[in-house]
Amino acid sequence: AAESYHGLLQRLSDVTRSARNVPKQELAKRLESIAAQLRFASDEQPCDVQPSEPSCDSVPAEQDPSPQHVNKKQRKANKPAREFDFSLYHQRYVAVEIAYLGGGLHGFARQDNVEETVEGHLFSALRRTRLIPENVEPTALKYSRCGRTDKGVSALGQVVSLLLRSCGKANAPQVEEEQEMDYVRVLNRTLPPEIRALG
Repeated sequence: AAESYHGLLQRLSDVTRSARNVPKQELAKRLESIAAQLRFASDEQPCDVQPSEPSCDSVPAEQDPSPQHVNKKQRKANKPAREFDFSLYHQRYVAVEIAYLGGGLHGFARQDNVEETVEGHLFSALRRTRLIPENVEPTALKYSRCGRTDKGVSALGQVVSLLLRSCGKANAPQVEEEQEMDYVRVLNRTLPPEIRALG
């Protein structure tokens, strides 16, 4: 039986997680194989997300929930977002190597009218993880990329570089590279499964 779409995405995640220990040619072969299977699986796989049925004890949306019905997540969601003060941290100029399966993407470069691009997902992940400020222009981050791809094209070893927030506080000396946060791990927790940071 053919492997499920979600199973293939999990395999992609596993392969990229071990990318540092695998020769580039072998990694490319594995990724090409998964990409081919994903293209086939995404054509065959229907959407398996079903709308959830309201439970008997759920509070209708039009009613204000009483304090005893408000759970911790709801209270947290109602709190105003706390501003993150980037001036309290150093910045580090970082090169990030990424791989992606472009089957469902509209190319690498961000576009004003299209959400599904590699750069769009990358910058969204960088903002969610607070590695860059919310409304900063890429030029202010000294952002550069090594190239770009068209719609549907996959890549292995695409490199972007930009200024990211460091874990070191601004009132202390810059931390050594060995003590810096693991940008790859942080990004991979937030990026969609078809886009992976390798190093």
